[in-house]
Amino acid sequence: NFVETKNENGMEYTPFFNSLIKKGIYVNHFYGGSIQTAKGVFSILCSMVPKKHGKVFENHTETNFRCLPEILQESGYTNLYYQSYRDINFDNTKNFLEKNNFDVVKSLDVEELTAVERKENIWGWGPQDDLLYKYVFKELDTKQKQNSKIKGKHSPFFVTLQGISSHMTFQWVPKKQRYLYKENKTKKQSFANAIRVVDQYLETFFIELNKRDYLKNSIVVVTGDHSFPNGEHQIYHNETGFYDEFFRVPLLILPGNHLKPKRIKNKSYSQVDIAPTLLDLIKVQTSHSFQGTSILS
Repeated sequence: NFVETKNENGMEYTPFFNSLIKKGIYVNHFYGGSIQTAKGVFSILCSMVPKKHGKVFENHTETNFRCLPEILQESGYTNLYYQSYRDINFDNTKNFLEKNNFDVVKSLDVEELTAVERKENIWGWGPQDDLLYKYVFKELDTKQKQNSKIKGKHSPFFVTLQGISSHMTFQWVPKKQRYLYKENKTKKQSFANAIRVVDQYLETFFIELNKRDYLKNSIVVVTGDHSFPNGEHQIYHNETGFYDEFFRVPLLILPGNHLKPKRIKNKSYSQVDIAPTLLDLIKVQTSHSFQGTSILS
């Protein structure tokens, strides 16, 4: 409900994201299959509807789901997962992702941040998103240099990033980063400030991406692991109902040179459709048990 809209003062909530929409594949009606992070990430990576009770990450670590990272690994990709939140094994995330073919599963190392960054830019559930982006691109530079030293080694990257700046605790956005409402007088204003600052951080991601020639052919997917109500139906928490706003998230795929931009208006898709769409984009055909279908087909 924030994308492509303005507040009462005529200010866009997501100006940078809005500017990207015309460059990619954008789905007007896109949904998460749950209200929790671990379930959303499972759907995105494995193209399966999450468990209704309990979490696959916790209860089915030993099951071979043949998720997207396994298929990409067979095609020569190095699979990397990074998050801002300090506890990398919250909901058994690290164990599950390592069992399902991620080569690296890490939280941002706050010791690599400056003293000022540690003091001013860690709030809410962890370091703000722009710090995660800068950290990950440095990691990619290191891995690319290692690859270049091995004759004939060309390993493309599949990178999953999980930021934390828009994860509840919206009121903790630092005052000097509140671009829409300085005082956070209402829950909606707090949420709006968090969305706006996350949009600002997203610009940092693309600045870093565009600096690197070896990543010039990248496909970028921007989406949410789950949604959150913002006072619609007088509700401000996502575990108290089943309305549209509890599950609706944005999806924008920037396909680079792989495909022309287009906007999908007349059909709904969900997180389970991301993995088959990516395989379509990179022209990988293989056996799998995905429940989703490609947005492009």
